[in-house]
Amino acid sequence: MFFFSYLILITLVFLNLFIAIILNGYFETCDQEASNLNKDLLGQFADAWSRLDPDATGFIKIVDFQNLMFELGPPLGWGQDHHDKPERTKRHSKMASRQLQTYLNQTSFFFNDVLDIVVMLYIIRD
Repeated sequence: MFFFSYLILITLVFLNLFIAIILNGYFETCDQEASNLNKDLLGQFADAWSRLDPDATGFIKIVDFQNLMFELGPPLGWGQDHHDKPERTKRHSKMASRQLQTYLNQTSFFFNDVLDIVVMLYIIRD
C-alpha cells in the first residue's frame, strides 16, 4: 500500500513538474516574439548607420544625427511629423545631443551610444 501510494504521488509530482517546465518555455518564447524591439529593428538601425558610416569606423558626424533619424523612419526614428515641424526636429536633436558623449575632437557620435539613445526614445514613446 505504501509503495503504490508513493509511486503514484511521485509520478504526479514529476508529471506536473515536466508540464510546468514546458509551459514556462512556451510563455518565454511568446514574450520574446511579442517584444516590439526585435532583431529586425536593430538590423534596420545597423543598415541606416552603415549608409552614413560607409568606412565602418563606428562613428558618425554630429550633423549626420538628424539624417540617421530620418533614415531610420518610424518606429525607431523620425517620420513625416518631424519633416513638417523643423523646430521639433531641432529640439529633439539638441535633447539627444546633450545625452550623447562626443568623440574625435567633439565632432562625432559613437554607434553604441546612439543606439542606446534611440532605443531609450523608442521605449519611452511606447
